[in-house]
Amino acid sequence: MDIKQAYDDAKKEYEELKLKLKRLDDLRNGKRSYTEMEEIINTAVKKALHEHERSVISISRASRKDYQRLVDFLGLERKTINFAVAMKNASKVKHFRWTQKTERGHANNYIEWLRNNINLPEDCEYYDASATPGLLSTTIDALPFNITGTVYIAVVDKKNIRSGNVAGGLRIGIEVKKSVEASTHSIQAVMELVTANIYSEYPVTIVLTDLAKHWQFFWLEKGMIMDCTFSIAEAKTLLETMIAELGMTTTVDAASRSDFPFTKRCNLRAAIGGSDIEPNSSEIQGIERVLNRPKIDPLDLLPEDDVASMRDVFDVMDENEV
Repeated sequence: MDIKQAYDDAKKEYEELKLKLKRLDDLRNGKRSYTEMEEIINTAVKKALHEHERSVISISRASRKDYQRLVDFLGLERKTINFAVAMKNASKVKHFRWTQKTERGHANNYIEWLRNNINLPEDCEYYDASATPGLLSTTIDALPFNITGTVYIAVVDKKNIRSGNVAGGLRIGIEVKKSVEASTHSIQAVMELVTANIYSEYPVTIVLTDLAKHWQFFWLEKGMIMDCTFSIAEAKTLLETMIAELGMTTTVDAASRSDFPFTKRCNLRAAIGGSDIEPNSSEIQGIERVLNRPKIDPLDLLPEDDVASMRDVFDVMDENEV
């Protein structure tokens, strides 16, 4: 439902409710029954619930409209950057060979390819997240809608896999496509980026790739969704560095690390409302806004004059009537 339709529906409900509220004086004079007053209250409550109904968006089917609604709600902008990656070695990485099987049908093959070509620290491993359909699903009120879905491959702490808290130890999500359509598949990657950065103890990076020519990295910074694209050799170096850096076992020194843009990446809470933002700043949105949202009183939904009349009705009723 679009904003105009929602507004028109709400206006219609309001007008209907207003007509009923005009008869509140009759209730006080005994000309109307308690049943009618109960109906008026129920209408207001239903209106409140209607306003809080939430749609469910599948990560794999998210549209451009869903994407725009999400980033607008969170106050995030997308920025594409370039930076040089000094490759660790000159050895050539061979592309993954796709066959006629589906992407999911290649799961065992490309996990093996990743193990053979992109090295991981001892404390984490590749995890077939496609076998866990709801891994990145969320109903958190900080988002404009519920999200359901997962990512194809995840780099996860071994301790989290053993404990069953996979999302909590996710370092990198890898969205694998036989053929990448950047404008379409980047929507899916951003959906995964947002939800993964709700649950994980790490600032998660999502990589959109065909395991060949296209390697696109996404991460969050304050107020921003960052993305950049690299060759397969550069991607190997960058992935190994980013994964190891999260585990504090990287081979690059701290001075060098500070020059990499990805060291500024953060989780969702930090991205949409860091500690250096003033309380009244318009930049505070999403989670921070929801945390400060007041509870709803159904009477607050009614016009001010009519609310006064409604409270008067309760004042003149004894406990048995209420």
